[in-house]
Amino acid sequence: MSSKEFLTVEEVVEYLDVLSDDELSEYELCQLPPEEDHRLTDEEDVNENDLGEIIPADTCGKISLTLPNRDDDGEKEKHSLPRRKGVKQKSSTMGKGNVWKKLNQFEKEIPSEPMRGLDNHREELVALEPIELFFKYLPQQYLSHVANMSSLYAQQKGSSLDVTWEETAQFFGILLFSGYHTVPQENLYWCSAEDMSIPIIPSVMPRNRFKDIKRYFHLSDNNMLQKGDKLGKISPLYRELGKNVVQFGIFHKELSLDESMVPYYGYNSSKMLIKGKPIRFGYKIWMLCSSSGYPYAMQIYAGKENNSTGPLGSRVVCDLLAVVEHPKQIELYFDNFFSSHSLLAELADRSIKATGTIREGRIAKCPLKPTKVIAKSHRGDFDFLCDGVVFFCRWNDNSVVTLGSNCYTTEPLGSVKRFSRKEGKRIEITQPQLIKKYNLGMGGVDVLDKLLASYNSSVGLFGAVQLLSPCMYDLYDRADDNYGIEAPVPSSTHFGFPLTVATTY
Repeated sequence: MSSKEFLTVEEVVEYLDVLSDDELSEYELCQLPPEEDHRLTDEEDVNENDLGEIIPADTCGKISLTLPNRDDDGEKEKHSLPRRKGVKQKSSTMGKGNVWKKLNQFEKEIPSEPMRGLDNHREELVALEPIELFFKYLPQQYLSHVANMSSLYAQQKGSSLDVTWEETAQFFGILLFSGYHTVPQENLYWCSAEDMSIPIIPSVMPRNRFKDIKRYFHLSDNNMLQKGDKLGKISPLYRELGKNVVQFGIFHKELSLDESMVPYYGYNSSKMLIKGKPIRFGYKIWMLCSSSGYPYAMQIYAGKENNSTGPLGSRVVCDLLAVVEHPKQIELYFDNFFSSHSLLAELADRSIKATGTIREGRIAKCPLKPTKVIAKSHRGDFDFLCDGVVFFCRWNDNSVVTLGSNCYTTEPLGSVKRFSRKEGKRIEITQPQLIKKYNLGMGGVDVLDKLLASYNSSVGLFGAVQLLSPCMYDLYDRADDNYGIEAPVPSSTHFGFPLTVATTY
């Protein structure tokens, strides 16, 4: 991999104009975070009482352009997935030695195992109250640790604040409450005016006490932070949640992998800018979710890593799949940022079924019909080739899309309705099987983002806290499914869980 850095977009465009078509088939652009200016703080540089739109004061850094170092087979640098003990290393067929044929089958089918689900935990989970389920994800022991770290940080700053685990639970409850009951300003939660009064908040915690806890809220001891760890102050909460969300195992078959954004406007070199996203400024988090939005793994992206090998997308897939103990029970879906021929082949070696959209330069010189040719054909037309391990299909819909899979082919062919401008009505077009499976399995991270946006805390702090509402509901819903027990109202809805938990303390 080779990379160059530019100050402006115009410089990038000028550089790309002189590249060949082959080089332009695959490149990655990244807006780097601003360089550290020794103004790192523990507080966001914003007016905490203003809950409106926030415009960050600092600007983004340079623009990084990454180009692959191509070898004879047209693939990026090789990478390897972590191997389980006792599993023999296999070599993947790719590139120059591939033999592409019009096959709708694989040389060796990836074996499957039935999903065990929550059978061993079902009876326990359906009997839990929402607050008890909350403590499954954030145990009282961890809340005590957070209270101790917050008290320690207050002492280091010359304050005599002493926080208890009950107050930490109440603090999180107010955050959840503010996700579904919003007001224009933070102080209005303690307003005594007749038309603005919210009695439950001041009865739980005085305003000044809440602000003190928020000001000194800490997850770790600053004196124990490792040098160079840019995420040391926030990663402990994500590690705790990451450990607890998989305590019941993997209970969804379809898993999708994508990026998510948590808004943040303070000074931190890991803050990212992603244009076109609902949340442009903040931390980028790689997420492994079910199709319904339940998160199984999360990893905060801290920027370019030193001494890293292989493409970033492949490394992320490797890291997040570490939580999967029974790979034959799942199916994995991801977009073209992650997928490549070599990755799909490696996942097949690991008995992990995977399907994803793929870029032109990552198909190991598979001689599919060119995109321009497919685009001129009728809607629903497709071309496919298989080397026995990986299956590629290029399909013409609203635009031409290329997918790769190590478990699905075009058969059985299905159909989908699309609006035809020429005929002025909805018509049926052909849809290959792997396209249908991808549409059903992909999008779990987007579902989670939608749920988080619906109940996003207006007082901010940590987006990780808002993960608890969809986690608790999805877990309870799966455990209660076909069990013959009616869930208590109102906790049987996405809204009911944060409502019940927030009002418990």
